[in-house]
This record gives sequence, C-alpha cells and structure tokens, in this order.
Amino acid sequence: FWHGSATESVNMVIAANRALQAGVAVFLADYRLAPEFPCPAAIDDTIEVLRWLQQEAGTLDLDPSCLLLGGISAGANIATAAAARVTGEGLIAGLVLEVPAVDLRPDGSWDERFAAINGLDSTEDMTRLYAGGLPADHPDISPVLVDVTAFPATHIVTAEYDPLRGGGEILATRLREAGVRVTATRHLGALHGSLGLTGADPIAQAWQDDVSSALRRLVVATGA
Repeated sequence: FWHGSATESVNMVIAANRALQAGVAVFLADYRLAPEFPCPAAIDDTIEVLRWLQQEAGTLDLDPSCLLLGGISAGANIATAAAARVTGEGLIAGLVLEVPAVDLRPDGSWDERFAAINGLDSTEDMTRLYAGGLPADHPDISPVLVDVTAFPATHIVTAEYDPLRGGGEILATRLREAGVRVTATRHLGALHGSLGLTGADPIAQAWQDDVSSALRRLVVATGA
C-alpha cells in the first residue's frame, strides 16, 4: 500500500520466472502509493494499466481476450477492488490473488496468533495509511465485501501462518457460492512473505510452481 516498487529485484525475479514457467507475458504495474496518494489512486492506476494493455495489445503482440490480473498482499487487495469495478466489461479473463489482504476490518478475519512472526501489527495500521478516510468496511478497502457474482475465474493462494489468511479463504468461499470458477491453495508452513525466499525455500518454490500452473490453466480456459 505504501512502499515498494515494480522494479524491486524480488518482483522482477518472480515475474521473469512466471513468464518462463507459464509461457505468458508479465507486466508489472507501478501504481501510486499511499499516504500521498490514498485509495482509490492505486485502483484507478491498475484499471488504467489494464485499459492501456487492451488498447496496445496488437503492438505488444498480446491476445486482448486473455488479460489476467494478479497481485500479492496489498496488490491482491487492489486487484480485487479493480476487478469489481470493471466487472461486466470483459476486460479481465482471470484473477490470481496471493496472500490477499482483502479483509482490513478490525473485527474481520485477522488472526492475531500469526501477527508477530510476520512482522505485521494490525489491520488498523494498513487502513490508517491507505484508506484516505474511507471506513475499513468499504469494499475498496476490504474487497472481501465486493459483489463477486460476475467475477472471472480466480485462483487464490494463502499461507498457513499468515494473519491475513482468513480473508483470502472467505473470498474463495464467496466466489464459489456465487458460481465463479475458483481454485485455492493453502501453502502449509508458509508465512505471509515466504514467496520472497524463492532461491532457498522449498515452500516458496512450491508456491511459485502453484501460481505458474494456475496461470497456464487460466490461459487455456480462455481458449487462447
């Protein structure tokens, strides 16, 4: 929500590995950050990137009917909120949400047991910097609450020891109940940030393989 960039080494390595494993083109959206640019700036920027990719698909040698949107942690929150805004436009063919921070309500699904080992204090810290005055139960802030009835096929990744795990799993249940084609993986032994240990941790490697497989499935499902 408030730090990091698309060009960080770990993001570039993860993106390159997925492009190679899944056989897809991967674009990293460098959206504006809070608190200088609070919600909905990042959501607006994400939608603008999607529209630009669709418009420039021919130049970039892309199939505009096969745009997939993904995000990790805060990025998954933003991706979910963006997907809800463009529902019905046919802009997004699939979603991949990893350790999604989609439930920032103080009385929501946050699991305090796993906060300290992940270096995460509370959802209040996230909303204080990101929300821009919106309440924590606003769908742009806690997109576990968005209308999911027309969502595209979605894959959700959660980590066993992540205090945010509950929100992702609630979202998976809501999608399934709405008739959306959804798959979900809870990676046992994983922390919120385990994906970043791709060179050393078999859990992170399994996580990476899981997402690459999901990308391939979603591409095949679009008929591309």
